[in-house]
Amino acid sequence: MLKNCQPQHRNRAFTIMEVMIVISIIALLSTVILYANIKGALEKARDSKRKQDLNKLVRTLEEYYNDFLYFPEPNLDKGTISDVDWGKPYTQYNITLPKDPLSPSQDYYYLSDAYNQSYFVIYAKLENKDDGDIILTGCKDGCGPNLAYNYAVHSSNVQMIEGVPFY
Repeated sequence: MLKNCQPQHRNRAFTIMEVMIVISIIALLSTVILYANIKGALEKARDSKRKQDLNKLVRTLEEYYNDFLYFPEPNLDKGTISDVDWGKPYTQYNITLPKDPLSPSQDYYYLSDAYNQSYFVIYAKLENKDDGDIILTGCKDGCGPNLAYNYAVHSSNVQMIEGVPFY
């Protein structure tokens, strides 16, 4: 008897193991891509919060100046306004001093002229290094104590030049 001369075809399907490996690779790549996008969005959101908080504080400090003809005294050791820590109530103006979203590992730094308190600068550290406001505020190469900050808001009589306030 003659055997079937036709070539035998094996069923050429993917094994479960091959499918699982492909699914695992796709899941891993998706996680990496999503994490990168979410991380950048979170950094920008925290930077936006920093800018909003500091701009609100600038208005409060300008109001303080209108009332007393000087800005609040700084606590240079802590980088705060007088003896009020960031995130604590500033009862004189019924506000809470903002604190950096990454506090306590990162905080703002308040500086005022120690002699006649005729100006102020508040330094912050933005997470998004490509933020255009870093250049606009004169802090491209760092500013504040030890050039540790990259963003600053200040009284209207101050100009930041290479990270240093001039008034």
